[in-house]
Amino acid sequence: MVPQKREDGTLLSFHPQWSDIIELDLEKNSQTGLWDELIEILIYWVQKGVDGFRCDVASIIPLDFWNRAKTEIERLNPAVIWLAENWTFKGMEKRKRQNLYVSTSIEQHSVFQMTYDYDSFGLFQKLLKGETDLETYLGFLGYMDLLYPRQAIKLRFVDNHDTKRLISIIKNENITLAWIGFTGFNRGSFLIYAGLETKTHKAPSKFDLDKLEWDNYDWQPFLKELVLIKKKIIGHFTIITARPAITAIYYDTKTGDGLFGIFNVNNLQKDFFDCCLPDGVYYSEITQTDVTIIKGRSRIPQAFDIISFKAITGLKITPLGSIFF
Repeated sequence: MVPQKREDGTLLSFHPQWSDIIELDLEKNSQTGLWDELIEILIYWVQKGVDGFRCDVASIIPLDFWNRAKTEIERLNPAVIWLAENWTFKGMEKRKRQNLYVSTSIEQHSVFQMTYDYDSFGLFQKLLKGETDLETYLGFLGYMDLLYPRQAIKLRFVDNHDTKRLISIIKNENITLAWIGFTGFNRGSFLIYAGLETKTHKAPSKFDLDKLEWDNYDWQPFLKELVLIKKKIIGHFTIITARPAITAIYYDTKTGDGLFGIFNVNNLQKDFFDCCLPDGVYYSEITQTDVTIIKGRSRIPQAFDIISFKAITGLKITPLGSIFF
């Protein structure tokens, strides 16, 4: 890989939008001291107390480098967290077409504990534009979940530094909250990007001073409960339905304990959903109120709800069908 040059001979990144960055030849320079120098920089920061690295565009750096870097760092602190910002399928396809190095998130999990969920984000954007359907998107989530190693942790998000705010696209608070709820409930970790709790429509600039307006915290209660729920999750995650609402469950077959989520992304009013839980009264982890299931049905929440249950053995769960398997 040789850096590109402009007509005047100055170096140019393979990605012109990154005008301040020139790609180092990390594929060929493993023996020239470049890798050693970069790893020494990482070691410096770990010695200063840094306990995690978010690796920007990690997909274009050889996995052999990341593996060697992680091995060196683990000698100092084996608990350091490694998070890879991977690429969308579109970005990876472009790199391969240019005959440039790129790794997939599945490959990256041989080194990184966590990777961004850009695998499914492109399809999620198509869903928001009406270019695919909900069943296809949810089926793809299940398909990718089968491909990831058991220990893999996906960083889920509804928006981040490279995207528009979800609420600015959907323009409906309840649907946005429903997607936040589902994304936070989904298997993996959950990114609460700067200002999400304020319900802001504005994405801050990446390069200029652009302070957030911390004038309200309307969504803080929902996000707080989602964070607390993450700490209660046990058992296997299964998406059950797409309509009338998304329903999904965590279920521990040994104890019979779990969590059941209902996410009204279709914005239905006064409708009911079918539930695999036995009839009874359950506790809402979101509203801290009772939720009643009668004849296998309950009312769809305005945005989303997550109910907890205990000691229900032999629960029959039918996963959502998928075109992918």
